[in-house]
Amino acid sequence: MPKAMDVEDLVIWAFRDQKIEAVAARLAGPIGRQPSPESNLAQILALGCRVDTSSAGAMHMAVQCHEDAAVIYDAVMALPAEAWELVIRHGRNATRPDWYEDGPGRWVEQLDAKGNQKKQYIDPTNRKGFIGYARPLLEGNDPRVVDEARQAYRVWHCALADMVVLLNAEMVSHEATGPVASAMPWEDADGLLTTTEKLT
Repeated sequence: MPKAMDVEDLVIWAFRDQKIEAVAARLAGPIGRQPSPESNLAQILALGCRVDTSSAGAMHMAVQCHEDAAVIYDAVMALPAEAWELVIRHGRNATRPDWYEDGPGRWVEQLDAKGNQKKQYIDPTNRKGFIGYARPLLEGNDPRVVDEARQAYRVWHCALADMVVLLNAEMVSHEATGPVASAMPWEDADGLLTTTEKLT
């Protein structure tokens, strides 16, 4: 009976634990990360999946990996480039994209000692030559940075969700579930793991 695992955990298992990128590189050679439609990595690995390399250190070992890891690799590489880059990076490191839990910052007016909007002068010492009011200062995270980070998180999450059906059609020993990760954790009251917290 297939072992049920969250799709995020399966990606971590394939890229961090099974080191499927190294296996794929040794099998496919230096052709980049685009999968070949004529050569399914899962089919190659199902034939035995022991791979020797020409490096001196690798002469004493062979890479052994599970064929489901190859299925996961193929599914990830079928994603759009922006998505597979995120999925691989966070799978390899067992992290999630940072969505800035503390949220976007805010712009605040600069005030003088009397609590009035701060004025700027050509000669600030003698307060002569008024040239306007001081620009507001950003307190906290730049809203544009937060928006970009949360958009990346959404791409990552959608990619994981899209992979579930594809993986379950091909894997032999595992069943993908989830993803359990929230689609928009910044809208959750509980708050979930951020990218700085390792997943186990």
